[in-house]
Amino acid sequence: VVIFFGIISGIGFIVVVAYILQKQLVERRFFSVVKESSQESPSPKHSELSEKLRLNSGIDFPTFEIKTLLSVPHSDDSIVMLHYKKEFRNVLRCSSNGSVVWVAELPQQSHDVYTNLDWHEQKLRAFSWSCFSVILDVETGKILSSVFTK
Repeated sequence: VVIFFGIISGIGFIVVVAYILQKQLVERRFFSVVKESSQESPSPKHSELSEKLRLNSGIDFPTFEIKTLLSVPHSDDSIVMLHYKKEFRNVLRCSSNGSVVWVAELPQQSHDVYTNLDWHEQKLRAFSWSCFSVILDVETGKILSSVFTK
């Protein structure tokens, strides 16, 4: 009986922690979307790099409009998340001239896209539409770790 109540208590704790983490993730996504959508026109840096990507990437992305732009420490390269209206590999690393160094892996092979991107504890973190939080290798774009968040 004592073991049974211990197991039930442990499960209850896990459920509460999962709920809190999910709530924080939803709030983070909401505030991130609100913050980004309040920007009426793209910055000149976004527009310039977007045009360089269109001309020099060698890849026919559905869009070249940049949603998120992060600097790579100790490099002239940038990490870019392109706006998404459909599923595609929309996170990439590019040089200052717009040539693509890598395009990030997705946690799901199909029907997925990244929705948020940031530096977290000096690691490149991305969130996908399919509810995965991943850490991407900044040198290769490969997924180093993945956590299902829903």
